[in-house]
Amino acid sequence: MPVEGLPIKGVTVTSTWKPDFLWSGKAWLMTIQTDRILELQINHWSGEVPIGEHKIFGNHDRTNTDDYGAREFWGTPKTIRFSEKQ
Repeated sequence: MPVEGLPIKGVTVTSTWKPDFLWSGKAWLMTIQTDRILELQINHWSGEVPIGEHKIFGNHDRTNTDDYGAREFWGTPKTIRFSEKQ
């Protein structure tokens, strides 16, 4: 899964697509380790990632089941962009 805006010093991001557990769609996962506050944009949703280690993921029914579960955020990531919070 391509991520824009990297590299950023002190930030490690891994992102993957894989078949969901029912093999009926795609699941996705991002693991973020950061020593600075980041701005994250996924599609048209944007939010803030605090310092620390975080996981953001979506499952087979295209809902996000982690801390970033606002309805506007549901769906498949087409654009993922990180930047350092100013």
